[in-house]
Parts: sequence; C-alpha cells; structure tokens
Amino acid sequence: PGVLERVEERYGFNDPIVEQFTNYWQRTIRWDLGESFLTNESVNDILGRKAVTSLRLAIWAIIIEIVVGIAVGLLSAIRRYSIGDRITTVITAAASAVPVFVLGFVLQYLFAVQPNKWDWPEWARLRTSGIGPDTWTFFFIPTGEQWRYLILPAIALASVTTALLARMTRGSMLEVLRADYMRTARSKGLGEREVVLKHGLRNAMLPVVTLIGIDFGTAIGVAVLTET
Repeated sequence: PGVLERVEERYGFNDPIVEQFTNYWQRTIRWDLGESFLTNESVNDILGRKAVTSLRLAIWAIIIEIVVGIAVGLLSAIRRYSIGDRITTVITAAASAVPVFVLGFVLQYLFAVQPNKWDWPEWARLRTSGIGPDTWTFFFIPTGEQWRYLILPAIALASVTTALLARMTRGSMLEVLRADYMRTARSKGLGEREVVLKHGLRNAMLPVVTLIGIDFGTAIGVAVLTET
C-alpha cells in the first residue's frame, strides 16, 4: 500500500479525473511527455535518440515510393491493357495484401540469411538488424556500410504504399490522357513524350502528391513495426 500511494502521488493518479486530464494536456502542449515507466528516463530524451532513426527510414521509404510508384504507374497508364500493365496490376495487388512484418521476414531470409549460406561476397550480404556506423551524410544519406542496413527495412516499409501510389498514378493518368487539353496538345504537333510528361503527368500528380504527404506521416508511425 505504501508503494502504491507513492506511485499515485508521483504521477497524480489520486487527483480528480478532470484535473488529471487538464494537467496532461498542459504538459503535452509544453512538450513535456513525462517519464518512461520502464526506464524512468525522460520520454523527450528517448524520442530525441530514437526518432532520428525512424525519420531516416521513413524518408528513404518515401523516396522509394515516389521513384518506383510513379514510374510504374506512369508506364502502366501509357501501355494500358498490355502484358506489362497486367503483370503490374497483379504485383501491386499482391504487395498491397502482404503485411509489412511478413514481407520483412521474407526479405531477411532471401537477402540476408541465404546469402550467408551461399557464401556470397561480403559486400553483397545485407543486414538483418542494426543501423550500422552512426556516420550519416546530410542527416539522412547513408555512407557505404550503412546501405546494407537500410535497404531491407526501407523496401519493407515502402512496399504497401508504393503499390497504392502506382495504382493511383495509373488511374489518375488514364483519366488525364482522355482529357480534351491532351488532344489539343497533340493537335498542336507536340511530341508524345512532351504531351505525356509536360501536360499529362503534371495534372495527374495532384491526387498523387496528396497521397505522398499523408503517407509520410503514416510511414513514421509504421516504421516502429518495421524496426521491430
């Protein structure tokens, strides 16, 4: 009972519930997140050490999502109903259905565990855990050894959102390609590449950019699962 009383006094659990709620929000507004129940450290200090790693991982996942997702979606829209378009549709649907933690285990097995058994060169063996030497260039650009720690989690984190972005880019681009101003651009004698990239892609990016912005916030939270 004495220990319980001290804990309640320390964390304010014996105050009225309204007062607890008010104090919580006052501390949160001041960015005072209290202490960890596990380690008794300041939560702010823990976040200061850990959040940088999650942010780097999220940034690289978004880079993969943008480069791969937009490129795949654009090619699928330009060559719609082709074999490549159908293969892309199947792959993106499958990628959307595979949970991150399942894909993470598969990637570890194929590109980190098996290469050790097959006696691959050391530079080709990826890592299953850790972040490598903590010497990053410009905050988020990894140096040589760190790439082997970063590739697998970044791909796992980006997998679902890349598939969704590719499908959204394809749908948005198909809608734009049927627009009147696209026919007008072609009638002016512009080349197909200029019509698609300059006029079509720019307008098709409006919903895509919105999705990327939302995904960045989501990626930081989902990075916790990927890291684990």
